Amino acid sequence: MSGPACDQTPMQPMLSEGVRPGSLNWFICLYASAWLRTRLHALFSFQHACETAVHRVQEPDIARIKLAWWREEIERYASGSAVHPVCRSLLDEHGEPLLNPELMGNIVDAAQMDLAKTRYPGPVDLLRYCRLGGGSLLSLQAEILHGKSFAADQKDSLLTIGSGIRLIEMLRDLRLNLAVGQVYLPLQWLDESGLTIADLHSDHPRQAAVEITRLLGELIREQIPDHADNVAANILTTHPSTAVNLAMHRRMFDKMRSSNYREVFLGTTALSAFEMMRVSWRAARRANRQD
Repeated sequence: MSGPACDQTPMQPMLSEGVRPGSLNWFICLYASAWLRTRLHALFSFQHACETAVHRVQEPDIARIKLAWWREEIERYASGSAVHPVCRSLLDEHGEPLLNPELMGNIVDAAQMDLAKTRYPGPVDLLRYCRLGGGSLLSLQAEILHGKSFAADQKDSLLTIGSGIRLIEMLRDLRLNLAVGQVYLPLQWLDESGLTIADLHSDHPRQAAVEITRLLGELIREQIPDHADNVAANILTTHPSTAVNLAMHRRMFDKMRSSNYREVFLGTTALSAFEMMRVSWRAARRANRQD
């Protein structure tokens, strides 16, 4: 196992903005080789820049300008003329893109939907958003760690599992999202349950609120299968970094399910540092045995 490099180039801090020490992204990078780790850092920094534009820029017009700039940068990246260090580090020695620009554009699209605080009429609409953001991010990680030659069914399965990962994070961060006016729960579910947004803020939620989180849990289980014959799951579990990513999110989901989803309303579903070390080490060890 190789840890994060100690020697930092002048560009390194910029490429590490999305990889806070001890975070889930940090553990994903921890189990990659040094040259792949640099690319993962760049990918997570790109994702971090999009999220920062949404959540840390207080003026919406400025946030829209920032996301529009990233959209233009992706177009430059596709033609090999990127100007931002993050995108330039994702070009090969011939100036060709190492990653799929369309998938990178999907992440910007998802950020724009977050900025607009888009509401989702039904679960199908929510899944479409999750495939744009979470599905594309997981697919890009797979491109870095496994190469770009995926069959059509593998590409679709990666988008599906990535959407499940995004749903897990959404469930974990339910209270944080509600606090900033970000409502991901399908409006259909809220209407059918007779709940208002205010009903979801309670530490002691009504049973109807718990049932909605269970519905979201069922949606997650449809996206992330437990069985081993899933084509994308097989790909992900053969590299330590992608195996760690999947295992950590599954562990978070198991914690939420074991509490009958009530921990979601208390905001206590994040993994402890010890859990992250233990789960990541076991997942990486299993992946190495498959090499």
